[in-house]
Amino acid sequence: MVRQYRVACCFVSDISNRKKAEEALRESEERLRLALKAADQGIYDLNIQTGDAKVSPEYAKMLGYDPSEFIETNAKWIERLHPDDKE
Repeated sequence: MVRQYRVACCFVSDISNRKKAEEALRESEERLRLALKAADQGIYDLNIQTGDAKVSPEYAKMLGYDPSEFIETNAKWIERLHPDDKE
């Protein structure tokens, strides 16, 4: 007679500190978003390696664009520069 054994193994990890940190980050990001919106300020975050930029809706509105249609890149930003400022 062949006996079969079932073995179960599991790892338990306390992630409560990570969950607290994630919640604190979400709250901090929300406070920043609300402060920028209240101050009518925008964010422009450029990836120098790719030339892609992430901007907030307020940034697009400040430039007179519809945020849902506005896509920013470093090249597009340079195109909008005044000729006297390009150098």
